[in-house]
Amino acid sequence: MNLWNNIKTEKFDTADEFVSALVRVAGESFIFRGQGCANWSLKPSSRRVPHFEEIRVQMKKARFGNEPAIWDEMSALNAFASACDSSGLRIAGDCKELRQELEDRLLIAEDGGRIDPFMWTNAWPGRAEYRFQFMAQAQHHGIATRLLDWSKSPLVAAFFAVQQLIEDLKDKVYQDKDRDLPETVNSRQLAVILLDVQGARLWRDSFSVRAVPGFTSHNIAPQQGVFTFIQGFEVQDLDILNLQHCERFLRRYTISIHHAKAVYMKCFHLGICAATMFPGYEGAVRQANSLRILQALDQCIIDCLAH
Repeated sequence: MNLWNNIKTEKFDTADEFVSALVRVAGESFIFRGQGCANWSLKPSSRRVPHFEEIRVQMKKARFGNEPAIWDEMSALNAFASACDSSGLRIAGDCKELRQELEDRLLIAEDGGRIDPFMWTNAWPGRAEYRFQFMAQAQHHGIATRLLDWSKSPLVAAFFAVQQLIEDLKDKVYQDKDRDLPETVNSRQLAVILLDVQGARLWRDSFSVRAVPGFTSHNIAPQQGVFTFIQGFEVQDLDILNLQHCERFLRRYTISIHHAKAVYMKCFHLGICAATMFPGYEGAVRQANSLRILQALDQCIIDCLAH
């Protein structure tokens, strides 16, 4: 079953129409997420990593079911904190409570008591601001967490939709005999997902939208980044599409990847590109590589349409 079937979807035929529609909803009560494939899920990176299938097997054998997933999340965060310490890097939300939780694998409750997340699995990760800031920093620098990245800007989301497409196809566009590429070119759609923050508040007990201070990561501010996250494990795969009645606060705009380069260039001319989204040398390299790969993809699309 395609979980997107119940979500209102608007399809666009040109980059002009697509970008104009996004501009019209800017400033409303939406946040936005770009996806390099319109059919991708809305589950977080902690559930998309290759080794999660092994964790899923372990979860079936675990006493309470979700202990292996919590251990994996906490271990990754602890490793990130240790690496930051070794490099002399500041940790967002750093405090004695966070350090104690990472060391003891116990959560500190508001009353100062201790909660064992491996026994009370739906208590993880809780709502402590210091814990959330730390997870957001780790997420923005590549650690797989249960947070899902969104933006307050629809055009930033459109940029990331194309950027994800580039990352997904960057090897295939240079392989002359890639059999899957023509089908991908002819069928894949880019998407920008719209989430109505006001409408989603009815689900606040298990699902929330949260922002972090700009100093959490130097990429947060230019990307106008915000996060969604699901508390505990009651929602299958931590996928927003598995939230009951999610169609009430989700919408989707799609466009064929034939228009990927045009969408990218429209964002580029509006000042939204890798160089501005990732300030520094990393962004400069991403931008140079992205333009080269987009040109190759555009040629693949032309070749596929010619046959």
